[in-house]
Amino acid sequence: MFWLASYPKSGNTWIRVFLTNLIIGGKGTFNINQLMKTYFANDNQLIEHFTPFEPSELTFQELENVRKRLFHQLPKLVLKESCVKIHHANQLFQLNESLLSDLSQKVIYVVRNPLDVVISLAYHQQWSIDQSIEFLNNNNAIMGNPTKLNQRMSADFLSSWSRHYRSWKVGYPECLVIRYEDMLENEWITFSSISKYLGFSFTKGEINEAIIKSKIGLLQKQEAKTRFKEGSIVNQNFFRKGISGEWKSILIPEQIERIVSRHGLVMEELNYL
Repeated sequence: MFWLASYPKSGNTWIRVFLTNLIIGGKGTFNINQLMKTYFANDNQLIEHFTPFEPSELTFQELENVRKRLFHQLPKLVLKESCVKIHHANQLFQLNESLLSDLSQKVIYVVRNPLDVVISLAYHQQWSIDQSIEFLNNNNAIMGNPTKLNQRMSADFLSSWSRHYRSWKVGYPECLVIRYEDMLENEWITFSSISKYLGFSFTKGEINEAIIKSKIGLLQKQEAKTRFKEGSIVNQNFFRKGISGEWKSILIPEQIERIVSRHGLVMEELNYL
């Protein structure tokens, strides 16, 4: 079991696509709705193992306490060869306390230029660009509705984009940080580092084959025939463009400034500036 963490719309699905193709090897190209066994950290079916209440009946702080107990027990509940996808910041809501710490499992953290994230997030959530920027800059940002009854997924505390990154990079220093842009520009180095970090011993040829089978164009062709079950109901395409630098033709200077002034230090650290 390993954790795959990211701020939303940063490329963690692409990594699961690659690992699925890597693991199945020469058995063919996988179907986008048959990814490697993945558990969603905000799945209420998992959370309900640790509380007799319907999650929406809890305050968000109570839910966070239940979630922390769950995550430390999760390896006993899930399959050994599986992935846990998590968008939650590695911090409890309004508390200076890590959500995950002192665990033995590997953690991959995927990060993407926030100037591009705001565009993908706006499309996915059906927001305006300005709404997306406001959410990205909000230290108390929560994705989802904490009080909605009978929902499959509970709400996640994200914090702002830069605090989300810091919560994982500083709070779990053993994690492997992967830049989305490097998956595009330095495929072999990036994907082979993921394989090595997870303790796999696949050959260069096997890794290259998995990279080829995970190209965005192939995923788009599959999605054109069969809806991706993890996609948004309101949007037709989950695998939209898979590029970097889209912000240059979409964001206006004032919008760029709002993001850079808020997240400039982390953007410099990640070579986005």
